[in-house]
Formats: sequence, C-alpha cells, structure tokens
Amino acid sequence: MRRKLADRRGRPRFEIVGDLWGTLDTAVAMLLRDIGRGGALVQSALPLPERSVHNVAVSGGGAQTPASVRVQHVRPALAEDGRPCFLIGLEFLSVPPGLSAQIERWLAAGPGTDRDRTTGITERRKYRRVEVADDETVRVELRHRVQLLDISVTGALIACEAKLPLGTRGQFTAGLADTPFTAQLVVGRHHPREVQHGQIGLGASFGTVDEQSREHLEQFLRRGSE
Repeated sequence: MRRKLADRRGRPRFEIVGDLWGTLDTAVAMLLRDIGRGGALVQSALPLPERSVHNVAVSGGGAQTPASVRVQHVRPALAEDGRPCFLIGLEFLSVPPGLSAQIERWLAAGPGTDRDRTTGITERRKYRRVEVADDETVRVELRHRVQLLDISVTGALIACEAKLPLGTRGQFTAGLADTPFTAQLVVGRHHPREVQHGQIGLGASFGTVDEQSREHLEQFLRRGSE
C-alpha cells in the first residue's frame, strides 16, 4: 500500500503504508590499522556483529585482494579527529597467495607490535602484527535488511539498522506490488530522528536503474496516483 505525499523537491513520492522490506548490499571501506598472518585490526564508523563472517578486499601495493574474515571483537574508540568509531578485530578464514605475499612484505618492512590498540595493553599474540600506512583499507561486503518508507522516480527513504555514512553506495532490491525492483543508490542524508527503535532513516538517490526495474517503478507510482 502507498499514499501520495507532498514533495518539496517537486517530484511526487509515495509513502509506503505497511511493511515493505528489501535488501541493501554495500561495500564499506574501513581503515586498516594493523595486520598479521592470522588477522587484522580495522577502524570503522559502523560496528559489526561479533562472530559474523564477511567477504572483504584488502588494499595493499596498489591492489585489492579478496579474503574471508570472522569478526572476533568490537570495541568503541575515538578517531584521531575525536569522532566516535569502532576498532574491530578480524580473523582471516582464507588468505589467498596475493594477500599472503603482501602481508609478508608488510612484516618485513616494519617492526611488529604486541600492543592491543583497542586497550593499549601489550599482549602475547600467536602471530606478529605490523602497523600499516593510514591510506590502506579493508572493504567489507555487507547486506542490510531495510524497510522501504517512501519512494519516487529519483530516490527513496529507507529504514536501516546501520547508520551508513553519507556517500555510501549500494544495490537496493525489493518487490514493488509483487514485481522485482533493483537500483544502484547513494545515501545522501540521515533522517532527523529514528524511524523505529534501532532503525535510522536514510534518504537515498537512485543511480543506475535497469529498464525493467524502471518500468516496474513507474507502474507502481501510477497505480498509487489513481
């Protein structure tokens, strides 16, 4: 169900009445703080569930190398600019040869550390870790279950449990009146208040939309205006 709303942007949009759920697939870049043969520590604006498993791409030597990781711990911290962040310990579940070779180059180039950056405590580790340059990242693939709140031909308002950073790009998939809809989108604003307990409103604009999905969206909007 949907209800037509006034739109200050000059485009008709429709509020979704009831529950209409979809998925948002994103790849979030997290700063790589230190790394070793067994895992890595990353800094992120978003927390990840402990023990969750993710596909990632680790930057290094001008290349992005895929790997699989499990989240071992998540601790709140402060970034260098004073903003709240999270330090996330990752365990490598798979290390392809390219990443293994890059890790060995990092270990050979810099002194190892046994200091836990989340606590400042020196501890004995199974694998030596080494700090890396500030421009290296780990891109983590994430799938979010999201609720569609309103939609227009140019974008949508969705509710998500994660406050994704502005500029986050992803692929949104949902069913509009039992017809599939898929679009690339960019998060452009945060809703001023929580939509529901534990959810954040994300205003997003559509980028690439395939022809079939665009036709389905236009049909959905026409039916809502009748």
